[in-house]
Amino acid sequence: MRLSVQGIFMLSIFSPQFTVDMRPNIALFLCVVLCCVSCNSAKNPPPEQALTSSAQRLTTIKAHLQSHLQTMQNVVRRMDSLAAGELTDTSRQHALQQTFHESRSAYKHTEWAIEYFAAQTAHEINGAPIDEFEEQDKIVVPATGFQVLEESLFPQVKPEDSTTIRFNTRTILSLTTRAQQVVKAQELTDAHVFDALWLEIARVQTLGVSGFDAPVLLTGIADAALVLEELQAVVQEYAPAQETSDAAGKAWKALQISIARAIAECRTSTDFATFDRAAWFTGSVNPLATQLKSLQAALNIAPLPFSSAFRAEARHIFDSAAFNVLHFAPVFAREFSTDERNAQIALGKQLFYDPVLSGNGTRACTSCHQPNKAFTDGLRTSAALTPAGKVQRNAPTLLNAALQSAQFLDLRVAFLEDQASDVVQNVDEMHGSLAEAVKRLSADKSYTQAFTRSFGDSSQTPVNELRIKQAIAAFERSLIALNSRFDRFMRGDTSILSATEKHGFNLYMGKAKCGTCHFAPLFNGTVPPVYLRTEQEVIGVPREAKTVKASIDADVGRFAINAYAAHKYAFKTPTVRNSSLTAPYMHNGVYETLEQVMDFYNRGGGLGIGVRGVEHQTLSPDPLRLTPSEQQAIIAFLRALEDVLQ
Repeated sequence: MRLSVQGIFMLSIFSPQFTVDMRPNIALFLCVVLCCVSCNSAKNPPPEQALTSSAQRLTTIKAHLQSHLQTMQNVVRRMDSLAAGELTDTSRQHALQQTFHESRSAYKHTEWAIEYFAAQTAHEINGAPIDEFEEQDKIVVPATGFQVLEESLFPQVKPEDSTTIRFNTRTILSLTTRAQQVVKAQELTDAHVFDALWLEIARVQTLGVSGFDAPVLLTGIADAALVLEELQAVVQEYAPAQETSDAAGKAWKALQISIARAIAECRTSTDFATFDRAAWFTGSVNPLATQLKSLQAALNIAPLPFSSAFRAEARHIFDSAAFNVLHFAPVFAREFSTDERNAQIALGKQLFYDPVLSGNGTRACTSCHQPNKAFTDGLRTSAALTPAGKVQRNAPTLLNAALQSAQFLDLRVAFLEDQASDVVQNVDEMHGSLAEAVKRLSADKSYTQAFTRSFGDSSQTPVNELRIKQAIAAFERSLIALNSRFDRFMRGDTSILSATEKHGFNLYMGKAKCGTCHFAPLFNGTVPPVYLRTEQEVIGVPREAKTVKASIDADVGRFAINAYAAHKYAFKTPTVRNSSLTAPYMHNGVYETLEQVMDFYNRGGGLGIGVRGVEHQTLSPDPLRLTPSEQQAIIAFLRALEDVLQ
């Protein structure tokens, strides 16, 4: 379910997705600062000719973008005119479908900029076809845009949807006008352009070729070619005035080769189901992203200074240190030195293994999150603290838990700090009290010294409730495991995976549609490439492992938090990294093996196995029609994601 859950808290005033739509003055200020930084980074002030050249190319890029938006507006206007007529006419239906394709193609040429500078506008133009629930205001926001139209126009135009079709053509027309205004007001910088283009490459890899934004037409491969053609056109503005052998010239030449190769591969093999994404990523797209960064560095264009989910030095999304874990943390967790942060990790690890936080002193965090089980416990649902208690859900892995924007299966908290306190104080889990823990830890000299080192506090009272939570969260943020065999394959060791494992990845991202919910490269439900929201899905998990006449599990999931009907039985989309080590599966541990999980999805989830009462299942009830060997290939790929920290 493409629903925004706690994501907005992550926005900062320096986020490009926030500046233009909502804070034009801040955007202008940032542009001025970036220009100053760029000038000061050189030993001598840049020549007037260089400044003129930069201004000229940015003006050209902006004009090129405006031209695509004007084309899009013209086509959408024609589509809207067609939608106003009688939709039972077959010639009108064909024309309506054709203008849909044309307008969406025009949008793909602008996507790199609209997603970056006007994220909300982009979401309304090309977001998922599922209504969103604004939890703060308790209102439902209807889905709009191309994906809503796609469902009504393909494979055949549905005349009964005429009202929906017309509403969305008019909405897209209005949104295109808004996008034009945003672009007109935007003060571009070279740093913004390179950042936006790099993120667009990531968007293609994570969303585009998975079918995320064209779930009916499955045009992701052809769309990728359109996006890369636009990238090629934009980067052309940074071409050397003449052929050179310096760093910029070499980077430029290498980038052109990779772009051309990546486009050619999309044009040669456009079939969504059979496209070899594994070879395309490793042979073309990862090198392309790397060379874009190299060209930026060679041109002395400094990275933007704001916090991002990706580190500035990340070459591509599968890089070993691609992710900035502190981007997912609250602001107060970022305000420490490296030494203090390392001390917090050590302190948090000690607390994690110490039963001092539990009410009766018999249970530690590691009781339910064991390192040798990828920080799970191997039980259907975790054991309660006392025989009279009951823990309702399966213990999730803590590996990479820091790289998401919401915690718990019902997404009830945003940060690891709150997750820690919730568990400590839960009656059936630890039945502890942070206030009591402060007293116990303050009475222990070794702990008070550790808190002093960790937080730079030499007072007599260095231990408090917040710091206990911070220390545990700091340790959990150190549990980043992104060095599996699959990761090493994506970094260039192309012989490390078997043909079956590579086939499994291609199925995962293609025919099986796993990648539309469990997004690469983290393979969890936090939506790339900006990572501001974590998704939840209604998949109809049964109470028992039956394949016919199954009954829905009683746990209503997110619905218990907000009572929104479409969230009944909705749960956070978890990571499938290390899933081969974290059995049993689902929130209730109903499935013992990955084979059972694959069978459940292959049959169409809950609705596919006869579960009733799941009115809002977000998983398609249609069978995937995966053969037994294809299912085994996907499982082989999942096993290639094993990466346990000891």
